[in-house]
Amino acid sequence: MVFLLLLSAVGIGVTDWQPEWGFNYWLSMAPIFGVTCLATGWSAARGQGQSPSRVIVSQVLHWLGLAAALWIMFLFSMETGRINNADMGLVSLVLLALATFLVGVHADWRFCIVGVVLGCTALLVAVVEQFLWLGLVPVFIGLGVYGYWRLRR
Repeated sequence: MVFLLLLSAVGIGVTDWQPEWGFNYWLSMAPIFGVTCLATGWSAARGQGQSPSRVIVSQVLHWLGLAAALWIMFLFSMETGRINNADMGLVSLVLLALATFLVGVHADWRFCIVGVVLGCTALLVAVVEQFLWLGLVPVFIGLGVYGYWRLRR
């Protein structure tokens, strides 16, 4: 999960620096997050005696929905110019935060934490735009909380 947070932080910079690469980067985040959530959901479903096929269908549809939303937002940005390139990274991160948070609501609560940290990162970057590196503060806080939680476990 820490790896997912780091990948998301990199995505904002990639989108600001090179919007065409940002589109591909954020679209690649959907399957990366999806596979991670699928693996977690699969093991939880087996442990609870649920059908793994239901988890697969649910996760695939969930992350395809995110990919479709990202594609639509990038159309607004690149084709129509309704959203500028600098804001596209933030929009993508908020969509990813929401999708991750919802996986946490329906599957594993730890993804709620990841979603909240991603959302806080987007908020911090938007508020303190001139200090983009400060957007990593919630990521490091999340890493610290996660590390503390793992040590206590």
